[in-house]
Amino acid sequence: MPRPLITCSILALVALATACRKAPPPGPPKEDAQAILRGVLQALERQDYDDAMSRFHVPSTLHADEAKEALAGFLARGEISGPGLDVLFEHGRWGRLADLVGRDKASRFAERVQLPVDALWGYFGPDEKGQAIFLWGTKLELVRIDDIGSLGPPPSPPAPPSPSPEPDPLSPSPDQQPTTNNQQPTPPADRPDDGVVRPDLVADWVAADAPRTYLPDDLHLLVDGGDDVFLRYGFVWAERRTYRPTQPANRRVRVEAYAFSSPAGALGRYDHDSAEGAGAPWSADPPPPELSGKVDAARLDADQLRLARGRFLAILHYEDDAETDVPTLIAAARAPLLAFAAALGETLGGMKPPMDTDEHR
Repeated sequence: MPRPLITCSILALVALATACRKAPPPGPPKEDAQAILRGVLQALERQDYDDAMSRFHVPSTLHADEAKEALAGFLARGEISGPGLDVLFEHGRWGRLADLVGRDKASRFAERVQLPVDALWGYFGPDEKGQAIFLWGTKLELVRIDDIGSLGPPPSPPAPPSPSPEPDPLSPSPDQQPTTNNQQPTPPADRPDDGVVRPDLVADWVAADAPRTYLPDDLHLLVDGGDDVFLRYGFVWAERRTYRPTQPANRRVRVEAYAFSSPAGALGRYDHDSAEGAGAPWSADPPPPELSGKVDAARLDADQLRLARGRFLAILHYEDDAETDVPTLIAAARAPLLAFAAALGETLGGMKPPMDTDEHR
Protein backbone atom coordinates (compact mmCIF):
# COMPACT_ATOMS: atom_id res chain seq x y z
CA MET A 1 0.00 0.00 0.00
CA PRO A 2 2.76 2.57 0.62
CA ARG A 3 4.14 2.16 -2.92
CA PRO A 4 1.87 4.78 -4.56
CA LEU A 5 2.91 7.29 -1.91
CA ILE A 6 6.57 6.54 -2.56
CA THR A 7 6.03 6.78 -6.30
CA CYS A 8 4.26 10.15 -5.97
CA SER A 9 7.08 11.45 -3.80
CA ILE A 10 9.69 10.40 -6.35
CA LEU A 11 7.72 12.02 -9.18
CA ALA A 12 7.40 15.21 -7.19
CA LEU A 13 11.13 15.33 -6.59
CA VAL A 14 11.84 14.74 -10.30
CA ALA A 15 9.42 17.53 -11.26
CA LEU A 16 11.02 19.89 -8.75
CA ALA A 17 14.51 19.08 -10.02
CA THR A 18 13.41 19.66 -13.62
CA ALA A 19 11.86 23.01 -12.73
CA CYS A 20 15.05 24.04 -10.98
CA ARG A 21 17.14 23.13 -14.01
CA LYS A 22 14.89 25.22 -16.30
CA ALA A 23 14.78 28.28 -14.05
CA PRO A 24 17.09 30.98 -15.49
CA PRO A 25 19.91 32.15 -13.27
CA PRO A 26 19.34 35.47 -11.53
CA GLY A 27 20.55 38.46 -13.49
CA PRO A 28 22.54 41.52 -12.48
CA PRO A 29 20.73 44.27 -10.54
CA LYS A 30 19.84 47.36 -12.52
CA GLU A 31 21.73 49.47 -9.98
CA ASP A 32 24.96 47.98 -11.36
CA ALA A 33 23.95 49.00 -14.88
CA GLN A 34 23.10 52.50 -13.68
CA ALA A 35 26.50 52.85 -12.00
CA ILE A 36 28.27 51.79 -15.21
CA LEU A 37 26.33 54.27 -17.35
CA ARG A 38 26.98 57.10 -14.89
CA GLY A 39 30.65 56.19 -14.89
CA VAL A 40 30.82 56.24 -18.69
CA LEU A 41 29.17 59.67 -18.82
CA GLN A 42 31.56 61.11 -16.22
CA ALA A 43 34.57 59.66 -18.05
CA LEU A 44 33.41 61.11 -21.39
CA GLU A 45 32.78 64.54 -19.85
CA ARG A 46 36.38 64.68 -18.65
CA GLN A 47 37.58 63.14 -21.94
CA ASP A 48 39.07 60.12 -20.18
CA TYR A 49 38.38 57.64 -22.99
CA ASP A 50 40.51 54.90 -21.42
CA ASP A 51 38.27 54.93 -18.34
CA ALA A 52 35.12 54.98 -20.46
CA MET A 53 36.34 52.10 -22.62
CA SER A 54 37.17 50.00 -19.55
CA ARG A 55 33.42 49.68 -18.90
CA PHE A 56 32.73 48.21 -22.35
CA HIS A 57 33.08 44.71 -23.73
CA VAL A 58 35.44 45.52 -26.61
CA PRO A 59 35.73 42.79 -29.31
CA SER A 60 39.22 41.59 -30.08
CA THR A 61 38.65 42.60 -33.71
CA LEU A 62 38.22 46.28 -32.75
CA HIS A 63 41.42 48.25 -32.34
CA ALA A 64 41.65 50.31 -29.16
CA ASP A 65 42.28 53.55 -31.08
CA GLU A 66 39.15 52.97 -33.16
CA ALA A 67 37.10 52.38 -30.02
CA LYS A 68 38.38 55.58 -28.40
CA GLU A 69 37.64 57.57 -31.57
CA ALA A 70 34.06 56.31 -31.53
CA LEU A 71 33.67 57.18 -27.84
CA ALA A 72 34.96 60.71 -28.46
CA GLY A 73 31.82 61.51 -30.43
CA PHE A 74 29.24 60.04 -28.03
CA LEU A 75 28.35 63.31 -26.29
CA ALA A 76 28.14 65.35 -29.50
CA ARG A 77 25.89 62.77 -31.18
CA GLY A 78 23.58 62.61 -28.17
CA GLU A 79 24.26 58.94 -27.50
CA ILE A 80 24.37 59.68 -23.75
CA SER A 81 23.64 62.65 -21.49
CA GLY A 82 22.89 63.31 -17.84
CA PRO A 83 19.22 64.28 -18.40
CA GLY A 84 18.80 61.28 -20.69
CA LEU A 85 20.09 58.92 -18.01
CA ASP A 86 17.69 60.46 -15.48
CA VAL A 87 14.76 59.66 -17.77
CA LEU A 88 16.09 56.17 -18.52
CA PHE A 89 16.51 55.28 -14.85
CA GLU A 90 13.12 56.69 -13.82
CA HIS A 91 10.98 55.39 -16.68
CA GLY A 92 13.07 52.73 -18.43
CA ARG A 93 12.80 48.93 -18.41
CA TRP A 94 15.63 46.66 -17.27
CA GLY A 95 15.79 42.94 -17.99
CA ARG A 96 17.02 40.13 -20.16
CA LEU A 97 17.28 41.34 -23.77
CA ALA A 98 15.17 38.45 -25.10
CA ASP A 99 12.38 39.38 -22.69
CA LEU A 100 12.48 43.06 -23.63
CA VAL A 101 12.56 42.84 -27.44
CA GLY A 102 11.59 39.24 -28.16
CA ARG A 103 13.72 36.17 -28.73
CA ASP A 104 14.07 36.57 -32.50
CA LYS A 105 15.26 40.18 -32.43
CA ALA A 106 17.59 39.53 -29.50
CA SER A 107 19.06 36.50 -31.30
CA ARG A 108 19.75 38.56 -34.44
CA PHE A 109 21.58 41.15 -32.37
CA ALA A 110 23.52 38.46 -30.50
CA GLU A 111 24.58 36.88 -33.78
CA ARG A 112 25.73 40.22 -35.08
CA VAL A 113 27.91 40.96 -32.05
CA GLN A 114 28.90 37.27 -31.68
CA LEU A 115 27.74 36.96 -28.07
CA PRO A 116 25.38 34.44 -26.41
CA VAL A 117 21.83 35.77 -26.45
CA ASP A 118 21.05 34.60 -22.90
CA ALA A 119 23.98 36.62 -21.56
CA LEU A 120 22.64 39.92 -22.96
CA TRP A 121 20.65 42.36 -20.84
CA GLY A 122 19.07 45.64 -21.82
CA TYR A 123 17.99 48.98 -20.39
CA PHE A 124 15.34 50.58 -22.64
CA GLY A 125 13.78 54.01 -22.36
CA PRO A 126 10.09 54.79 -22.99
CA ASP A 127 8.88 53.41 -26.36
CA GLU A 128 12.33 51.78 -26.73
CA LYS A 129 13.91 55.21 -27.35
CA GLY A 130 17.34 55.35 -25.80
CA GLN A 131 18.90 52.04 -24.92
CA ALA A 132 21.91 50.36 -23.39
CA ILE A 133 22.78 46.70 -23.91
CA PHE A 134 25.04 44.79 -21.51
CA LEU A 135 26.92 41.49 -21.43
CA TRP A 136 26.49 39.57 -18.18
CA GLY A 137 29.39 37.16 -17.78
CA THR A 138 32.17 37.25 -15.25
CA LYS A 139 31.11 40.88 -14.75
CA LEU A 140 28.63 43.34 -16.23
CA GLU A 141 29.98 45.11 -19.34
CA LEU A 142 28.46 47.51 -21.83
CA VAL A 143 28.01 46.33 -25.40
CA ARG A 144 26.10 49.24 -26.89
CA ILE A 145 24.76 52.71 -26.02
CA ASP A 146 22.26 54.24 -28.39
CA ASP A 147 20.39 57.57 -28.42
CA ILE A 148 20.04 57.97 -24.64
CA GLY A 149 20.68 61.70 -25.06
CA SER A 150 17.40 62.00 -26.98
CA LEU A 151 15.53 61.21 -23.75
CA GLY A 152 16.52 64.54 -22.24
CA PRO A 153 17.69 68.02 -23.33
CA PRO A 154 20.78 67.97 -25.59
CA PRO A 155 24.03 68.26 -23.62
CA SER A 156 25.87 71.57 -23.77
CA PRO A 157 29.61 71.57 -24.45
CA PRO A 158 31.80 72.70 -21.54
CA ALA A 159 32.71 76.38 -21.77
CA PRO A 160 36.47 77.06 -22.09
CA PRO A 161 37.98 78.84 -19.09
CA SER A 162 38.47 82.57 -19.58
CA PRO A 163 40.69 84.93 -17.59
CA SER A 164 38.91 87.08 -15.06
CA PRO A 165 38.91 90.76 -16.12
CA GLU A 166 40.04 93.52 -13.82
CA PRO A 167 37.11 94.77 -11.71
CA ASP A 168 35.39 97.89 -13.02
CA PRO A 169 34.30 100.25 -10.24
CA LEU A 170 31.30 101.37 -12.33
CA SER A 171 30.01 97.85 -13.13
CA PRO A 172 27.45 96.02 -10.92
CA SER A 173 28.65 93.73 -8.16
CA PRO A 174 28.70 89.96 -8.95
CA ASP A 175 25.40 89.35 -7.13
CA GLN A 176 23.74 92.00 -9.34
CA GLN A 177 24.98 90.60 -12.64
CA PRO A 178 22.28 89.18 -14.93
CA THR A 179 22.21 85.42 -15.26
CA THR A 180 22.20 83.63 -18.63
CA ASN A 181 21.40 80.12 -19.82
CA ASN A 182 24.33 78.62 -21.71
CA GLN A 183 22.61 75.40 -22.80
CA GLN A 184 22.97 76.43 -26.46
CA PRO A 185 25.19 78.95 -28.25
CA THR A 186 23.48 82.15 -29.40
CA PRO A 187 21.80 81.33 -32.74
CA PRO A 188 23.39 83.07 -35.75
CA ALA A 189 21.58 86.14 -37.05
CA ASP A 190 20.89 84.49 -40.42
CA ARG A 191 19.29 81.38 -38.86
CA PRO A 192 15.49 81.35 -38.46
CA ASP A 193 14.20 81.26 -34.89
CA ASP A 194 12.81 77.76 -35.39
CA GLY A 195 15.89 76.54 -37.26
CA VAL A 196 16.25 75.33 -40.82
CA VAL A 197 15.63 71.67 -39.97
CA ARG A 198 11.92 72.05 -39.24
CA PRO A 199 10.09 69.54 -37.02
CA ASP A 200 7.56 68.74 -39.78
CA LEU A 201 9.86 68.16 -42.75
CA VAL A 202 8.35 64.81 -43.81
CA ALA A 203 4.84 63.46 -43.20
CA ASP A 204 4.57 60.67 -40.61
CA TRP A 205 8.05 61.50 -39.24
CA VAL A 206 8.37 63.50 -36.03
CA ALA A 207 11.34 65.30 -34.53
CA ALA A 208 12.78 63.30 -31.64
CA ASP A 209 14.78 66.22 -30.22
CA ALA A 210 15.21 69.97 -30.45
CA PRO A 211 17.53 71.40 -33.11
CA ARG A 212 21.07 71.79 -31.83
CA THR A 213 23.24 74.59 -33.20
CA TYR A 214 27.01 74.43 -33.65
CA LEU A 215 29.25 77.44 -34.27
CA PRO A 216 32.86 77.39 -35.52
CA ASP A 217 34.26 77.11 -31.98
CA ASP A 218 32.31 73.94 -31.18
CA LEU A 219 32.01 72.37 -34.64
CA HIS A 220 34.48 69.66 -33.57
CA LEU A 221 31.77 68.28 -31.29
CA LEU A 222 29.61 67.51 -34.32
CA VAL A 223 32.09 66.35 -36.97
CA ASP A 224 34.46 64.62 -34.51
CA GLY A 225 37.64 65.69 -36.28
CA GLY A 226 38.15 67.36 -39.64
CA ASP A 227 36.46 70.60 -38.63
CA ASP A 228 39.38 72.50 -40.14
CA VAL A 229 38.21 71.35 -43.59
CA PHE A 230 34.78 72.87 -43.00
CA LEU A 231 36.35 76.13 -41.79
CA ARG A 232 38.55 76.24 -44.87
CA TYR A 233 35.44 76.46 -47.06
CA GLY A 234 33.80 79.23 -45.04
CA PHE A 235 31.71 77.34 -42.49
CA VAL A 236 29.38 79.63 -40.50
CA TRP A 237 27.08 77.39 -38.40
CA ALA A 238 25.45 73.97 -38.37
CA GLU A 239 22.25 72.43 -37.10
CA ARG A 240 21.51 68.81 -36.12
CA ARG A 241 18.18 67.06 -35.53
CA THR A 242 16.90 63.48 -35.32
CA TYR A 243 13.56 62.19 -36.62
CA ARG A 244 11.58 59.02 -35.98
CA PRO A 245 8.53 57.69 -37.86
CA THR A 246 5.23 57.33 -36.03
CA GLN A 247 5.46 53.60 -36.86
CA PRO A 248 7.67 51.64 -36.47
CA ALA A 249 9.63 53.44 -33.76
CA ASN A 250 12.89 51.55 -34.32
CA ARG A 251 13.93 53.66 -37.33
CA ARG A 252 15.39 57.16 -37.40
CA VAL A 253 16.93 59.73 -39.74
CA ARG A 254 19.61 62.08 -38.44
CA VAL A 255 19.88 65.35 -40.36
CA GLU A 256 22.92 67.64 -40.25
CA ALA A 257 22.72 70.97 -42.11
CA TYR A 258 25.92 73.03 -42.53
CA ALA A 259 25.70 76.71 -43.53
CA PHE A 260 28.61 78.29 -45.43
CA SER A 261 29.29 81.88 -46.36
CA SER A 262 28.63 81.18 -50.03
CA PRO A 263 27.24 78.49 -52.37
CA ALA A 264 30.79 77.96 -53.66
CA GLY A 265 31.90 77.04 -50.14
CA ALA A 266 29.08 74.53 -49.67
CA LEU A 267 29.74 72.88 -53.02
CA GLY A 268 33.49 72.89 -52.39
CA ARG A 269 33.06 71.04 -49.09
CA TYR A 270 30.59 68.68 -50.76
CA ASP A 271 33.21 67.75 -53.38
CA HIS A 272 36.16 67.71 -50.97
CA ASP A 273 35.93 64.05 -49.89
CA SER A 274 35.69 62.91 -53.49
CA ALA A 275 38.71 65.00 -54.42
CA GLU A 276 40.69 63.54 -51.52
CA GLY A 277 39.97 60.09 -52.95
CA ALA A 278 41.19 61.25 -56.41
CA GLY A 279 37.69 60.71 -57.75
CA ALA A 280 35.54 62.91 -59.97
CA PRO A 281 33.68 65.71 -58.17
CA TRP A 282 30.41 64.53 -56.69
CA SER A 283 28.74 67.61 -58.16
CA ALA A 284 29.48 66.20 -61.61
CA ASP A 285 27.07 63.34 -60.87
CA PRO A 286 23.42 64.02 -61.64
CA PRO A 287 21.28 63.82 -58.49
CA PRO A 288 18.76 60.97 -58.17
CA PRO A 289 15.72 61.57 -60.40
CA GLU A 290 13.52 62.17 -57.33
CA LEU A 291 15.68 65.23 -56.48
CA SER A 292 16.03 66.68 -59.97
CA GLY A 293 15.58 70.45 -59.86
CA LYS A 294 15.30 70.44 -56.05
CA VAL A 295 19.01 70.40 -55.13
CA ASP A 296 22.25 71.51 -56.74
CA ALA A 297 24.00 68.19 -56.19
CA ALA A 298 23.24 64.98 -54.31
CA ARG A 299 24.56 61.46 -53.90
CA LEU A 300 22.88 58.53 -52.17
CA ASP A 301 25.36 56.01 -50.76
CA ALA A 302 23.80 53.04 -48.95
CA ASP A 303 22.31 54.48 -45.74
CA GLN A 304 23.64 58.04 -46.16
CA LEU A 305 22.71 60.90 -48.49
CA ARG A 306 24.65 64.11 -49.08
CA LEU A 307 23.27 67.15 -50.84
CA ALA A 308 24.31 70.69 -51.67
CA ARG A 309 21.70 73.41 -52.01
CA GLY A 310 22.62 77.07 -52.20
CA ARG A 311 25.09 77.82 -49.44
CA PHE A 312 24.16 74.67 -47.50
CA LEU A 313 25.58 71.17 -47.28
CA ALA A 314 23.31 68.55 -45.69
CA ILE A 315 24.24 65.05 -44.58
CA LEU A 316 21.43 62.59 -43.84
CA HIS A 317 21.94 59.27 -41.99
CA TYR A 318 19.40 56.44 -41.85
CA GLU A 319 19.53 53.98 -38.93
CA ASP A 320 17.45 50.99 -37.85
CA ASP A 321 17.57 49.46 -34.36
CA ALA A 322 16.01 46.22 -35.61
CA GLU A 323 19.46 44.86 -36.55
CA THR A 324 18.35 44.04 -40.09
CA ASP A 325 20.85 42.73 -42.62
CA VAL A 326 22.74 45.27 -44.72
CA PRO A 327 20.85 44.80 -48.04
CA THR A 328 17.51 45.22 -46.26
CA LEU A 329 18.79 48.30 -44.43
CA ILE A 330 19.97 49.94 -47.65
CA ALA A 331 16.70 49.17 -49.43
CA ALA A 332 14.65 50.64 -46.56
CA ALA A 333 16.83 53.77 -46.38
CA ARG A 334 16.19 55.02 -49.91
CA ALA A 335 12.61 56.30 -49.61
CA PRO A 336 12.95 58.26 -46.33
CA LEU A 337 16.35 59.72 -47.27
CA LEU A 338 15.02 60.97 -50.61
CA ALA A 339 11.91 62.38 -48.91
CA PHE A 340 13.99 64.30 -46.37
CA ALA A 341 16.38 65.49 -49.08
CA ALA A 342 13.52 66.83 -51.21
CA ALA A 343 12.04 68.68 -48.23
CA LEU A 344 15.42 70.12 -47.27
CA GLY A 345 16.02 71.23 -50.85
CA GLU A 346 12.95 73.46 -50.64
CA THR A 347 13.79 74.78 -47.16
CA LEU A 348 17.48 75.45 -47.71
CA GLY A 349 16.88 76.92 -51.16
CA GLY A 350 15.08 79.86 -49.60
CA MET A 351 17.87 80.66 -47.15
CA LYS A 352 19.97 83.58 -48.36
CA PRO A 353 23.36 84.57 -46.92
CA PRO A 354 23.50 87.77 -44.85
CA MET A 355 24.39 90.89 -46.82
CA ASP A 356 27.76 91.43 -45.11
CA THR A 357 29.26 87.97 -45.76
CA ASP A 358 32.16 87.55 -48.16
CA GLU A 359 32.93 84.73 -50.55
CA HIS A 360 35.07 82.00 -48.98
CA ARG A 361 38.76 82.35 -49.48
